[in-house]
Amino acid sequence: MRAGMYDEMRKEQEAKADLQKALEDNPSNAIVLNELAWQMGKSDPTAALNYAEQAYRIAPANLSIIDTYASLLMATGANEQALNLLRQAHRQAPLNPTVHFRLASALAQVGQRQESAKELQALLAGKTTFPERTQAEDLLKKLRTP
Repeated sequence: MRAGMYDEMRKEQEAKADLQKALEDNPSNAIVLNELAWQMGKSDPTAALNYAEQAYRIAPANLSIIDTYASLLMATGANEQALNLLRQAHRQAPLNPTVHFRLASALAQVGQRQESAKELQALLAGKTTFPERTQAEDLLKKLRTP
C-alpha cells in the first residue's frame, strides 16, 4: 500500500484516495479503516470518526485503533468516551508508555490536572525511553505551574 509513502511526502489527498481504494477492496479491514480515519482526522475529525468507530468495532483490542478512535473522540468533544477508551487501553497494556502518555495527556486536556500529573509522575518515574518522553516531561512541568 502506498498510503504511508504519500503521508511521508505530505500528499494527504493521494493517501486518502489510496486508502479508500483499499477499503473498497476490503471494507472490513480494520487497519485500512484506522489509517483512513487517521488521515481524514487531520482535516475533518467529525467525518473521520465514522471510520475509526468501524475499525474499533472490528478490532476493539488493537491499541493503535483505540488511540486513533480516542483522539478523534477528543477532537469532537466526546471526552468521557475517549477517556474510557484510553483507560481501557492502559489496563490492557499497563507497561506501554505511549498508551500511558496518551491517557495522561487526555486527562490534562479535559482539566483533570491532578490525575494527569499523577499519571505522568508514575510514567516518568521509570527510566524507560519512549518517543513522547520529552512531551510528558514538558506537560508535567506545565501542570505543576500554578
